[in-house]
Amino acid sequence: MTVNIKTKPRTFDVKLVALALSDPRRLEILRRLADGKEQCACRLLLGIGCTQSTLSHHMKILVKANLVAARKDGKWVHYVRVEETMDKLASYLKGE
Repeated sequence: MTVNIKTKPRTFDVKLVALALSDPRRLEILRRLADGKEQCACRLLLGIGCTQSTLSHHMKILVKANLVAARKDGKWVHYVRVEETMDKLASYLKGE
């Protein structure tokens, strides 16, 4: 089930996005979220191969760059990729 998580409108900050994309684990997280479906941190944790605190650190950077949106549900956090930011990144890379 795909759940829409609303994100706050933000300007595209190329420096924050570049920082977020500079780590292989964060790139893997974005790849795992590519289907547009919301995923629980517990599921991401299994596939990434790091501790919960390390995953939280990576997710904080991705959320700050607006590449990922978060929704808290009880003790778990669910994440989804922000396609609007991904589109802005693609446009930026094309020089548009």
